[in-house]
Amino acid sequence: MTGNLIYKHRTSDKKIALTFDDGPDPKHTPFLLDLLKAAGAKATFFAVGRQLESYPSLARRIVEEGHDLGNHTYSHPDLSKLDAGPMHEELLKTELIIQNITETKPRLFRPPYLSCNRQVVKAAQKFGYLTIMASIDTHDYKRPGVKPIVGTVMSKLNKGAIVLMHDSGGDRRQTIEAMEKLLGKLNKKQYECVSVTELFHSPNSHEDA
Repeated sequence: MTGNLIYKHRTSDKKIALTFDDGPDPKHTPFLLDLLKAAGAKATFFAVGRQLESYPSLARRIVEEGHDLGNHTYSHPDLSKLDAGPMHEELLKTELIIQNITETKPRLFRPPYLSCNRQVVKAAQKFGYLTIMASIDTHDYKRPGVKPIVGTVMSKLNKGAIVLMHDSGGDRRQTIEAMEKLLGKLNKKQYECVSVTELFHSPNSHEDA
């Protein structure tokens, strides 16, 4: 833990958390869910409220298949540039949408662009959220190629890592292809892909990093 921002989790278990931002997306999220299901892997999806409104069935599928569904604001603004009122509205609107679709209050939050200041942290705490950042940012949104995405994860792989990828916000075919390769490589190294919630409840967890 760095302040109130969680970048990774200290554990002696070979577990990592794969996370996907900006969805759900009808073109890409189903493919990722299929890959995760086939591999017996879990992940965390940080969803945007306006996407949830458009594709509630995908949100339900995410939760039904055992993945985490976190708050990623309603319209994906840079929260550090907003006043407290609009910031709270962004979080509240998405929280209510998630609750309405899944009948569960979200516990996890990730700020868009990983842009965070003291006021953002304070707002997240008010909602009772854990603010999840990342220890491995694949920069897949730039579409650097499948090999660089895979290489970034494998070169920085460590126990308790939180990996940042995207399932919406543009063409994510590279991310999907990279995920297919990553799941195989991680399995060969005997790493288990779990949700953030599962990661925090690893039996050999230590104090958060």
